[in-house]
Amino acid sequence: MTDHEIHDEHEDEYAELKRIWTEDPEAFARCFTIADKSTKIVDFDVSLPQRRALNALMNYRRGVILKGRQMWITTIMLIWQIRMCLIQPGSTTVCAMHTDANAVLKAGFALDLYRGNPALTEMMKVDRSNDHRILFDNGSQMLFTTANNEFLRSMPIHFAHFSEARDYDDLGASLASLKLAPNGQCFIESTAGGEDDFHAIWVDPDADYNKLFLCWRDHPEFRSTKSLPDKLLDVEREYIKLHRLNQQEAQWWVWERRSLAPHKRHLMQQENPSTPDEAFLLSGDRFLKRQVPVPAGDPVEANERGIVILEEYDPTCQYAIGIDPAPGSSDKGDPTGIVILNVTRRKVAATQELREPTRAHEALTRKLIASYGDPVTVVETAQEGLGLCDYLRAEGVPMFHMISYSGLNPELLPRHGWRTDVTTRPILWGEIYQAASGEAPMAVGCHRLAKQLNLLQYDKKGKPAAPKNGHDDLAVAFGLACLGASQALPARNKAPVESKKSLIEQLEESLSQATTKSADSFEDAYYEQVGDYFL
Repeated sequence: MTDHEIHDEHEDEYAELKRIWTEDPEAFARCFTIADKSTKIVDFDVSLPQRRALNALMNYRRGVILKGRQMWITTIMLIWQIRMCLIQPGSTTVCAMHTDANAVLKAGFALDLYRGNPALTEMMKVDRSNDHRILFDNGSQMLFTTANNEFLRSMPIHFAHFSEARDYDDLGASLASLKLAPNGQCFIESTAGGEDDFHAIWVDPDADYNKLFLCWRDHPEFRSTKSLPDKLLDVEREYIKLHRLNQQEAQWWVWERRSLAPHKRHLMQQENPSTPDEAFLLSGDRFLKRQVPVPAGDPVEANERGIVILEEYDPTCQYAIGIDPAPGSSDKGDPTGIVILNVTRRKVAATQELREPTRAHEALTRKLIASYGDPVTVVETAQEGLGLCDYLRAEGVPMFHMISYSGLNPELLPRHGWRTDVTTRPILWGEIYQAASGEAPMAVGCHRLAKQLNLLQYDKKGKPAAPKNGHDDLAVAFGLACLGASQALPARNKAPVESKKSLIEQLEESLSQATTKSADSFEDAYYEQVGDYFL
């Protein structure tokens, strides 16, 4: 008997099976076999977290799933996509991963899943497949790609699954590029990874996504019969009491936490959270202990050159400008950040983020500086900044003079700009900390600067930095402007540019005569030179 005759003989059985699978997605899932964590082939058993995910898939077009580790949610998502390909011929589904290697692995895993359902392989055959695509004989297909691939733009997608979205370079851009078919579905799932794009979607009350949190306690595998240690740590005792863990849950949680390196144990709540808020806590890694108030109301829109004006120039006030240069030509890298600080009123007057090569925006930067009366300007002179510093100095812009912090007494150097190194980095970041969340913080006023400051955290080496895929250009520029406040020139109502040029020339002349003046002697000389102009 031929394969075709066998298929005809079972046609009624297949039709009934398809009807059951259409009405009951969980019944479809239970028809698969899968390799468990010990690599043994077993019948697929739908767990409670997977059942809750299936319920969301059945009831919502868009969903965002925050989960703990190793809950096999990607597996249930792939089974859902295979089912869609069967019951809706001609469907296109996408599984997006953060790397191509992971996408290829998922394609192979999906093909193994398909082959583990013998009835399915008779009802819907594979026409052809490769590392990124499985095409079935009914015109349906499953695509496996990175989140930024053109697959998302090139055709209408009936189901899109963004897996482990916390690892994406730019989740927002990936979602924006998605071409979803009418009545198509889009689901995002991930463990927490800090305050990134995934977090922004999760906490946004206006986001068009149904939210589902999957707690580790919902999964039956996260239990242990190993007795608790004789002495519990305070943090362990408090956690067990707070979440009312039963004995086996407590045993699993304590021993799982202790299996991590001591300096990584705070990540236990992120990887295996009991509440959504707990998942997104940075658990001591946050740089600012007091968050910068985010301005009320809608953000002030940046103009076409990335400039946000919060207040116009006031010649009766002192100003300082910080510039953190960057190549600016890549969407993934930091742009050049500029912050203009009103020293007198202790508030941010303007900010700019610009994605252009440094040489291309020199004239624009010069114009912005001039619009605020040519105040003292602090340029980070590493790499691109050195050329910008030289250009602005040649244009007559008053430049910040670097201070040596190598000894007990700081010394002013005859060198312009700020150079961040192992010695000066704590000075810069200390300035950012004090200005942003100290006893008398600056008024930030700029939404994007406030956001960058609030997201700052300690990296794996213990250094303050932006979170993964985030930016700190404005935060650094803010710190540079605050450093410049100590050398801010006097406010003048008349001819501010000319008088400041004269003052800076006098200052540079005095510096050329002695390269190692103490901070006190420099201050005395500076007061003597500026006289009554100093406020």
